[in-house]
Amino acid sequence: MVSSAATGRAFFHARLGRLIGSAFFVVGLCRYRSYSDRAVLGLWSYSFLLVLVVASALLALAAASSWRASVRGAANLPTPAARLRDLGILCWGAAYLLGAMDSPAMAGRVLGMNLFGSLFAPAAALDWVALVLFFLAGAFAVSQRGGKWIELGLVVGSILFLVLLAEGLARAKAMLAPQTQGFPTYSSELWVRRYVKLNPEGFRDGPHAMAATPGTSRLLLVGDSVAFGWGIVRSEDRLGEQLAERLRAGTGRKWEVLNASWPDTNTLDHIGFLERMMSYGPDVVALLYVFNDINYLEPVVDEARLMGRASAPSRFDPLWICYQNFYAVQEVFVRARIAYYSMLGDDRSDPYLNPALLARHFVDLARFQSIATRDGALFELIPINLESLRVPKLRERYRLFLRQARSTGLPTCSLDGAFDGFPFRDLTVNVVDNHPNERANRLAADAVAGCLAQRSEG
Repeated sequence: MVSSAATGRAFFHARLGRLIGSAFFVVGLCRYRSYSDRAVLGLWSYSFLLVLVVASALLALAAASSWRASVRGAANLPTPAARLRDLGILCWGAAYLLGAMDSPAMAGRVLGMNLFGSLFAPAAALDWVALVLFFLAGAFAVSQRGGKWIELGLVVGSILFLVLLAEGLARAKAMLAPQTQGFPTYSSELWVRRYVKLNPEGFRDGPHAMAATPGTSRLLLVGDSVAFGWGIVRSEDRLGEQLAERLRAGTGRKWEVLNASWPDTNTLDHIGFLERMMSYGPDVVALLYVFNDINYLEPVVDEARLMGRASAPSRFDPLWICYQNFYAVQEVFVRARIAYYSMLGDDRSDPYLNPALLARHFVDLARFQSIATRDGALFELIPINLESLRVPKLRERYRLFLRQARSTGLPTCSLDGAFDGFPFRDLTVNVVDNHPNERANRLAADAVAGCLAQRSEG
């Protein structure tokens, strides 16, 4: 006959998964450093400290309870459902720790109700395994109850099985073949991790000597995600590098490209980028202008529109919690977002139709030009907007912007007509991201090279 002490030890060992998983979670939390409020030991905010204290206290209580059970003996071993649940906690805790080791910023994601939204591939896989184990634990628990619970459990279980399958496929897709998606998603972030390398200046570019080599001219391209090459795997396929090839052919000189761009930036940011890069002595400065660069004057909160709210969602918003935790939800959302705008259009006010706002904006663009040309460099403003291919009112807005920019003395290169003859989808990086692809960048480079050649001849 098995002794009660032996049974207690078996009970303790059966609960090791829960204990170890909880310990992993606490250790992962300790990796976090609060962004701004570090009132506690110069490390954490009071709210994060509360989370850490509660998690540590629960871990201590669970360990003490298990130890007492091993000493006194236990009447019953854990059920299969309890074992699966505890194994799920082990996988989840390991995933949280792996994510925290990969990025200390992710160690605090629980504050935003993000429990399963890991970015590190092994952690994301373990998160999914934990979800499967929790599902199986629930299925075993329902099966033990019998009766009417079986029928209900079959219906709910079938739905959850399909949801888990979709989630697993979405995670596998993001890990194996990440793509940008025109909105902040884990797939987009994983694409950046895989394909983006930054230079010492913090830009997606190689290192550059302060002075150009003799016989080499320098082209500085400034901008946001389009200049950055969002969705374009090889930097050589971006507009700046493509333009440099055309300048080499047209001038017979060597051209070195300096790229100073970053996604989700605006004209004020671009002025800062330019000031940092002018010490490299560019011969040509090009500002690749996108029609949201004015948003610092009239900001648009896309994050709020994610949930159809008038303001940004709170951390406790159920839809926002789902978006953060599940890759499949993000896949559904980015497609629903495109369908929404395709059917109903964008009802946001257009700041480019506000004369006062636009006049203020042109003051900043003129300031950019002044800095770019102060040492004798040639400056070119390059507005780009693929959407104008399929939306007539946006094409008219593009032409109006060109006229107004030129009337203020800004040398502006028109891409109006550069993409004619090509279907819109043949010019974008993928079906859920409308950023210009390699072909669109080549076509734009052809047009810009022509603009610069005309200016040189003039």
